Amino acid sequence: MVAINKPDAASNVIKELMKVYTSIDEHNGGGTIFSEENMASVFHYSILKYLQEFFKGIDEEKESGDALARGQIYLCDVYNTKIFGEYPEPGSLIDNYTRELSDHFLILFHNKLKSFNIVD
Repeated sequence: MVAINKPDAASNVIKELMKVYTSIDEHNGGGTIFSEENMASVFHYSILKYLQEFFKGIDEEKESGDALARGQIYLCDVYNTKIFGEYPEPGSLIDNYTRELSDHFLILFHNKLKSFNIVD
């Protein structure tokens, strides 16, 4: 949601989140799941991969009102291939579940970001 509403801030938000998590590791003497190496893997591979696919979908439909929906479809496809190893059949239980999950998280993130005055 940050990347959609404030694209110039997305990189800085990711960097700040990495600092927060790695400071938790440092505070606990290291060796936690929040080590710099683990966080780099999570933020640099997973989150950036999801964002790239999300933006591909948005870019594909940027001239229409369906850009957000297309971005979510791309995001769901990446999630499905990572978790289930393949694209689900359109309309299947897995397809419907991941799309519902995507909608749910986008609404939650949007509402949370509104409370931080990041989105209008």
